[in-house]
Amino acid sequence: MNIITHFLFSWSFSEILNLEDRDKKILTIGGVLPDIDGFGIVPDLIFRTFKSYDYAFYGTYHHNLLHSIFGAFLISLFLTFFSKSKTKIFLLSFLIIHLHLFMDLIGSRGPTPDEIWAISYLAPFSNSFQIVWKKQWQLNDIKNIIFTIFLIFFAFYRSLKFGSSPLMVFSKKANEVFVETVKNRFKKFYKNNNKC
Repeated sequence: MNIITHFLFSWSFSEILNLEDRDKKILTIGGVLPDIDGFGIVPDLIFRTFKSYDYAFYGTYHHNLLHSIFGAFLISLFLTFFSKSKTKIFLLSFLIIHLHLFMDLIGSRGPTPDEIWAISYLAPFSNSFQIVWKKQWQLNDIKNIIFTIFLIFFAFYRSLKFGSSPLMVFSKKANEVFVETVKNRFKKFYKNNNKC
């Protein structure tokens, strides 16, 4: 799925768990970190201008380095260094990364039916155990779009009701400005909801 969808889902997941802000940030970042193995697209785009360049970093490494049990373990272990609740964050990170893998499994197909993203669960050490779903949705499928829109609405709801938005991951000030803007824009709805 799209990295924005992964980000919004990871934040929503951490928001539902009512974690403290530091752990919300860590878990949200953890839900997106498997996709850093996709940054090979940058050198691919740069070097594509050279005729002698025929190596595809993105195709070779994306979903092969960190989209696995090894990646889940490595990322979860890394995130524990930034958390006070090390065991809790390790377990939640391991879970959120597996949810990331599940989301990729159901909704990351390319534009043609044969461009299915398989999860090489034991990569990068072995490709012997591949998880594939033949009915995988296209990346821009309406189901992915609807799911992302739902996550956006959830972010607005949490902003109105609890003063928390996905921007809290980046900056407390940005979160406050966003929440204030949303509350001002939806004043009538916000006042009616707070009377309950």
